Amino acid sequence: MQRGSLLPGWTRGHSIVVLSLIVIFGMLSRSAPPEESAGDPVSSDRYRPVAAAIGLTPEVPHDAALATWMNTALYGVQYAATAVRSPGMSGIDFCASFFRDPQRFCAPATLAALLACSLSVILTFTLVTRLMDPIAGVACAFLVALHPASVAFTSGIGSGAFSLLFLICGLLVAVTLDWREGGLPAVVAIGLSL
Repeated sequence: MQRGSLLPGWTRGHSIVVLSLIVIFGMLSRSAPPEESAGDPVSSDRYRPVAAAIGLTPEVPHDAALATWMNTALYGVQYAATAVRSPGMSGIDFCASFFRDPQRFCAPATLAALLACSLSVILTFTLVTRLMDPIAGVACAFLVALHPASVAFTSGIGSGAFSLLFLICGLLVAVTLDWREGGLPAVVAIGLSL
């Protein structure tokens, strides 16, 4: 059987185009409009990783520690950029915008999670293509992007998207490492990612 003959029609030899479509549909499947929640956004499970990241609550959800760390870095940079544009703004003013419109305030965290999911799909394709072939890479990327369990695990601003990204990064570094020569930085990178 000829390589690439398992894919239908125009997709043979166009795995990058198919991968792009998979990434787009994967992002669309994770960007459904959230349900409206009346009440305190700090106590909402949906917004708690961001609320913990900006210091509004000491409670970090048990499954969102990684997302809280990532959001702390993201919102720290956003606060610094906002403080440069508006020198008189305090940290309290910055955090007050969370209460005015939590969905809009959490948009950078949502975009960061979507970017992590997209990178996970692309790195999955790269990993499996390196191990097997582009056909298997497309199939695995499709599963990571659109399988209902994967979508449920990586949707929202929790740690799922970042955990998947770090796991796949660690596996990709492990596959590309020449174990005969072995470099300490690469082994450390694998350990930290995993």
